[in-house]
Amino acid sequence: MKKSLLAGIFLAAAIGLLATPFFAKVYYYRSKAPYPHEHMVSIATRVGIERMWEVERDGSVLFIAEGKRPPFFALPSGPPLYVFAADGRTIQWVYDSGDADIKWMEEAIARGKEVTLESAGCRRGH
Repeated sequence: MKKSLLAGIFLAAAIGLLATPFFAKVYYYRSKAPYPHEHMVSIATRVGIERMWEVERDGSVLFIAEGKRPPFFALPSGPPLYVFAADGRTIQWVYDSGDADIKWMEEAIARGKEVTLESAGCRRGH
């Protein structure tokens, strides 16, 4: 009886240790996800933006922002990327740019110009 109780406790502890990083990752990324049509200033305040580019895609001005790199327990291979319309509303989000198919974003960033959050917001009347 005592051996089976110890085995059960050991098994529960092992499962808990293995599951914790998974649940921590899920929680972390859900806490960084943008709200529908959230404004770039709100995201910058809530989660942080490291860099931002003004780009053009299909004749429209967009902003692509690189968020802060997640902590090690989230197992990131790249920082999150946020795509904003010209008026600053979120239109797309990639939580791990290293794992996502972001070829169009990479090409747009290469052709675009780096801007600050303040200059992006000021030019759009925000």
